[in-house]
Amino acid sequence: MAAANAPIAFTLAAWQERWALAQALWATGLAVVALFAFIATWNEFLFAVVLTGIETKTMMVLVTSFTSGGTDMFYGEATASVVLGVLPAFAVAFMLQRYLVKGLALGGTKG
Repeated sequence: MAAANAPIAFTLAAWQERWALAQALWATGLAVVALFAFIATWNEFLFAVVLTGIETKTMMVLVTSFTSGGTDMFYGEATASVVLGVLPAFAVAFMLQRYLVKGLALGGTKG
Protein backbone atom coordinates (compact mmCIF):
# COMPACT_ATOMS: atom_id res chain seq x y z
CA MET A 1 0.00 0.00 0.00
CA ALA A 2 2.79 2.42 0.86
CA ALA A 3 4.62 1.68 -2.39
CA ALA A 4 1.57 2.70 -4.43
CA ASN A 5 1.43 6.09 -2.71
CA ALA A 6 5.13 6.82 -3.16
CA PRO A 7 4.89 8.47 -6.62
CA ILE A 8 2.09 10.70 -5.39
CA ALA A 9 4.20 11.78 -2.42
CA PHE A 10 7.18 12.54 -4.65
CA THR A 11 5.01 14.52 -7.04
CA LEU A 12 3.50 16.52 -4.18
CA ALA A 13 6.95 17.26 -2.77
CA ALA A 14 8.15 18.39 -6.20
CA TRP A 15 5.21 20.75 -6.56
CA GLN A 16 5.75 22.16 -3.08
CA GLU A 17 9.38 22.77 -3.95
CA ARG A 18 8.47 24.54 -7.18
CA TRP A 19 5.88 26.65 -5.39
CA ALA A 20 8.38 27.71 -2.72
CA LEU A 21 10.90 28.68 -5.41
CA ALA A 22 8.33 30.64 -7.41
CA GLN A 23 7.08 32.40 -4.29
CA ALA A 24 10.60 33.44 -3.36
CA LEU A 25 11.08 34.94 -6.82
CA TRP A 26 7.84 36.89 -7.12
CA ALA A 27 7.44 38.02 -3.50
CA THR A 28 10.18 40.64 -3.75
CA GLY A 29 8.86 42.04 -7.01
CA LEU A 30 5.36 42.18 -5.62
CA ALA A 31 6.61 44.08 -2.56
CA VAL A 32 8.33 46.68 -4.74
CA VAL A 33 5.26 47.12 -6.94
CA ALA A 34 3.04 47.46 -3.87
CA LEU A 35 5.30 50.13 -2.38
CA PHE A 36 5.49 52.14 -5.60
CA ALA A 37 1.73 51.88 -6.14
CA PHE A 38 1.04 53.05 -2.60
CA ILE A 39 3.38 56.04 -2.86
CA ALA A 40 2.01 56.99 -6.29
CA THR A 41 -1.59 56.98 -5.11
CA TRP A 42 -0.77 58.70 -1.84
CA ASN A 43 0.99 61.56 -3.60
CA GLU A 44 -1.52 62.01 -6.42
CA PHE A 45 -1.77 65.73 -5.87
CA LEU A 46 -3.25 66.99 -9.14
CA PHE A 47 -6.02 64.39 -9.12
CA ALA A 48 -6.96 65.40 -5.59
CA VAL A 49 -6.96 69.12 -6.36
CA VAL A 50 -9.18 68.79 -9.40
CA LEU A 51 -11.74 66.33 -8.03
CA THR A 52 -12.20 67.53 -4.48
CA GLY A 53 -14.76 70.09 -3.51
CA ILE A 54 -14.11 73.33 -1.69
CA GLU A 55 -14.75 71.89 1.76
CA THR A 56 -13.12 68.48 1.26
CA LYS A 57 -9.36 68.31 1.04
CA THR A 58 -6.83 65.54 1.02
CA MET A 59 -3.70 65.69 3.15
CA MET A 60 -1.40 66.93 0.39
CA VAL A 61 -3.85 69.63 -0.69
CA LEU A 62 -4.08 70.76 2.92
CA VAL A 63 -0.29 71.06 3.13
CA THR A 64 -0.31 73.35 0.11
CA SER A 65 -3.02 75.54 1.58
CA PHE A 66 -0.84 76.12 4.66
CA THR A 67 2.21 77.15 2.67
CA SER A 68 0.91 79.02 -0.36
CA GLY A 69 -0.50 82.45 -0.78
CA GLY A 70 -0.80 85.55 1.31
CA THR A 71 1.47 86.94 3.97
CA ASP A 72 0.49 84.45 6.66
CA MET A 73 2.65 81.35 6.76
CA PHE A 74 1.53 78.61 9.12
CA TYR A 75 4.84 76.86 9.66
CA GLY A 76 3.71 74.73 12.58
CA GLU A 77 0.60 73.45 10.85
CA ALA A 78 2.48 72.90 7.59
CA THR A 79 5.22 70.92 9.32
CA ALA A 80 2.76 68.80 11.27
CA SER A 81 0.69 68.02 8.18
CA VAL A 82 3.79 67.09 6.14
CA VAL A 83 4.91 64.70 8.88
CA LEU A 84 1.44 63.14 9.05
CA GLY A 85 1.34 62.92 5.26
CA VAL A 86 4.67 61.11 5.00
CA LEU A 87 4.22 58.69 7.91
CA PRO A 88 2.00 56.17 6.05
CA ALA A 89 4.51 55.89 3.19
CA PHE A 90 7.32 55.34 5.69
CA ALA A 91 5.25 52.72 7.52
CA VAL A 92 4.54 50.77 4.33
CA ALA A 93 8.20 50.98 3.28
CA PHE A 94 9.27 49.80 6.73
CA MET A 95 6.90 46.81 6.59
CA LEU A 96 8.15 45.85 3.11
CA GLN A 97 11.82 46.51 3.95
CA ARG A 98 12.72 42.83 4.24
CA TYR A 99 11.41 42.10 0.75
CA LEU A 100 12.97 45.22 -0.75
CA VAL A 101 16.43 44.39 0.57
CA LYS A 102 16.08 40.78 -0.55
CA GLY A 103 15.02 41.90 -4.02
CA LEU A 104 17.92 44.32 -4.32
CA ALA A 105 20.37 41.64 -3.23
CA LEU A 106 18.83 39.08 -5.59
CA GLY A 107 18.98 41.48 -8.53
CA GLY A 108 22.59 42.45 -7.84
CA THR A 109 24.04 38.95 -7.85
CA LYS A 110 25.74 37.55 -10.88
CA GLY A 111 25.21 34.06 -12.15
